[in-house]
Amino acid sequence: MFINLIRTETLKKKSLGIVILFISILLFVSQALAIDNTFEWVGVDFNFSPPGARALGMGGAFVSTADDTTAPIANPAGTAQLDKMQISLQYSDGTQNGNSGSYHYSGVGGPNDIVTVGQTTERGTSSKLSYGSFSTPIFNKALNIALFYSKTGDIVKNSTVSFHNSTNGYAIWPIETNLSIDEYGLSLSKSFFDNKLMFGAGLSSIHMTLKSSFSESIAGGFATSSDTTYFSDNNNSSNGSGAKVGYRFGILYKPLSWLNFGVNGAIMPEYDYKTSYNITGFLNSLGSLGGAQVISYNFTNKLKVPDSYSFGVSVRPIQNLLISTEAKYVLYSQLMRDFHVAYDAYTGSTSDPRATYSASDFKINDIVEYHLGTEYMFNITKELPLAVRLGTYYVPKHSLECTTNQNMKDLGFDGGKNLWHVTGGVGTVIVNHLQLDLAVDLADINNKFIVSSVYQF
Repeated sequence: MFINLIRTETLKKKSLGIVILFISILLFVSQALAIDNTFEWVGVDFNFSPPGARALGMGGAFVSTADDTTAPIANPAGTAQLDKMQISLQYSDGTQNGNSGSYHYSGVGGPNDIVTVGQTTERGTSSKLSYGSFSTPIFNKALNIALFYSKTGDIVKNSTVSFHNSTNGYAIWPIETNLSIDEYGLSLSKSFFDNKLMFGAGLSSIHMTLKSSFSESIAGGFATSSDTTYFSDNNNSSNGSGAKVGYRFGILYKPLSWLNFGVNGAIMPEYDYKTSYNITGFLNSLGSLGGAQVISYNFTNKLKVPDSYSFGVSVRPIQNLLISTEAKYVLYSQLMRDFHVAYDAYTGSTSDPRATYSASDFKINDIVEYHLGTEYMFNITKELPLAVRLGTYYVPKHSLECTTNQNMKDLGFDGGKNLWHVTGGVGTVIVNHLQLDLAVDLADINNKFIVSSVYQF
């Protein structure tokens, strides 16, 4: 944190045992499995920006700085820079008003070959304690240890997917997805070579809770079609919870007083969750509804929280100015391994001879996020500093996408949106012990406001 901007530490004795511990933690890996092709997952994404108003104000470009108590997430090696006991808390408030769009679809068979699909997502407001940590040097400052809590994932989505057929009218289907991921962890760090090289690693218990549902009914539209078409009445709900182990590691290298390099990795767990499917398929033959087929079953799906890796560079061209960049690679494609095709086109079952999905018809891309931020410090009074921060970052789309054109519902799986975020913030230190930071993150479909505080003993 910038409370320690000019502080330096003396050389610490190397510890072979700690190096072995770091290496052993990095050797653990987790298996990756998948979600399904229900509308519960339309528009669902994760946000892996580091916690802390300081990091957010700088556009999330913090892996090569990581000099405050958010380091266990941003870069575990960074806690080696903290030479005094510190505690921190973060409060977040966010509003998310999802995306909407209309598309044209060339249907399979029948006279109604143009369908307009509009997806409107309305996401709730969330206010919460989103991060807390305690860090301190131990063993005569030979090591640094941190205990932390982080709200790693928090998705509250109440939405509808609307389909408009020019002949048959509208169908509006509700979706509800509530996904919470809470991380409780311990992080260790060690510096070498007069604090020029630092290593850190963390071990976390990560708790997941999922509750979601989707209801597709022909009663609201399309059931009056006069062409030969398959329809379906699909209802499903998902529930799951569990605690698994996650791993974090980081390296911080300071070859020069004004130049930093940082590397960070997060190996995240996978979870089981249960989905109950109730699918009723109908064959509407020339206006006569018939041929109903009912399929009800339970299935154990898998949710793999994507791993991520970051690399960043920061420079101080002058003492009071910090410029930081970061690239973050997020493996969202891990959600697609062993992807479960729960619904085939039209009926939701292979009884429809015209259109059947396979897992290869769906994808979620890995992405690289690009972050850029700056911080400038000056003194309001002799004992009251003020930091002003600006930043931006780019997040490519990474939601579930259907690559075929078998069904108008395919268009609901459009992969999401590419988003530019603009961030800003301010911070100060009171009586050389209490650091207060504010930050705002503005984007097309979501806004976030963060207040964080750090007390140094």
